[in-house]
Order: sequence, then structure tokens, then C-alpha cells
Amino acid sequence: PKTNNSSYTYHSFDEVNTDFFPVHLPLPKNTPCRLLLSKGKNGRKTSLSPHSVITLEEEPADDSTSSDCSKKEKSDGTGDATDNDDKDDTSDKDNKEDAANEKRIKVQYPAGSTYNIRRSYLLPIIQQQRVILLVPETVDYRRLCIVHTRPQDGFIEIGSDLGKTIGQVVASKTLGIDKSSTSVEIASNDYPTIQFLEKDVLVESKDWWKDLLISSNFTTDDLIVGIDINGNREFEAVRECLKRVLEWWEPRLV
Repeated sequence: PKTNNSSYTYHSFDEVNTDFFPVHLPLPKNTPCRLLLSKGKNGRKTSLSPHSVITLEEEPADDSTSSDCSKKEKSDGTGDATDNDDKDDTSDKDNKEDAANEKRIKVQYPAGSTYNIRRSYLLPIIQQQRVILLVPETVDYRRLCIVHTRPQDGFIEIGSDLGKTIGQVVASKTLGIDKSSTSVEIASNDYPTIQFLEKDVLVESKDWWKDLLISSNFTTDDLIVGIDINGNREFEAVRECLKRVLEWWEPRLV
């Protein structure tokens, strides 16, 4: 949408990695990342660690690191390795060879422990200001909200529904907004530590939008806003909601 603030950049879901974290380039030192943990089908890691890690340096795989990293990669996200599974992370010979040749990056966990982790298991967190990510599917939207919200960020979700997304986001403060009283009631019961607000943001005034940030102690420099109302609104309503968010809240990431 056209707004008074044109400094935001738009990126489609498919462009996130190529625009911000090209795989052919090493991650810069001190890049915060989320870590893929548990194995899914075909030996793939699927679930996210509850905490972020920081890259210290990038290291190529060699005999000395390959043998001692498989167990350490099965961390619970706090820096302590687990013994849930000693099988290789891949399901066939070709994948095993690829994994053995994949570069590993030394990272530090919140508790201070350091490990060498495969690059493919790290999901770097966007640090840039004034970024808009356009996501077509709910599952991808949910993943991006979880990955790219830093612990020091504030997170507001417009269209929080039953709280399935905001309930998994780790942030300094959170707020869910939905126009459905039923959804707000269910979300409040399921996620009692999160504040949910029953409001139709498109009928509220500019003063209301401004006052909400102040009263909830959100700051724009570390504010993430998720908008998930397209299933219940016409596209023009989504554009208007985004316009208001950009003009009146000016978040770091939408």
C-alpha cells in the first residue's frame, strides 16, 4: 500500500533466504539463528529450538569435527546434548556423503556452550529494520513469525485467532488481537500468560493505535507485527491493515 513511509522493503517468502542469507556466502560472525532439532521423516530435522544461538565462526567439515558433532547437534536448545537417537541424520548413502561434506559453523548457546553445527540446521534471524515478508501459506507464516522474532523483540499479532502462532513466539512481550470474542476466549484459556484483545483494528482510530503501543510498552525499533486476517477479510482490508501498521506503528518487521 502507499503510505507516508516508503522506506520498507518487500520480500516474498521464496526470496527470504536469497535476499538475506545466500547459501553460497558464509554467515557473518555473531549472526543470531534458530536451530532445527528433532528429526522428521527421511531423517530430516523439523522442530525449532526454543532458544536462539549465535554464530562464532564457520568451519569446514573434517574428520575431527564429523565424529563428535552428531550427538552435540541433538541439543535441547540450552546447550546440553541429548541422547535421544544415535542414528545418522540422513536416510541414504548420497545424503550421508552430502552431510559429511557440509560445512559446519561454530555456534554458542545461551548457556555459553559452543558446538559445531551443520549450516543446513541453522535458520538465521533477520536483523534488518523495516522489512515486510509476504507469505502465502499459514504454515510458512507461522514459521517465519517464530524464527524471526528475537527474544528482545515485542510481538503483536493481528488476527491471532486461537493463539497457535503467538503461543509459539518467544519475545519480551506479546499481544494478540482478534475481532472474534470466541477466538479470544479460547486463546486466553489456552495461553494464559499472553494478553489477547478483542478488537476490530480496522474500525479503530489512529489515536487508539498509537495509545495501544504506549499503554502496552511496545517500542517501534524492536517491534514485530504478524498480520493473519486474509482468510476472513477482503484483500483491500488486508492492504488497509498493513497501511495502518506501517504508518502508525512503524515496526521493525511485518
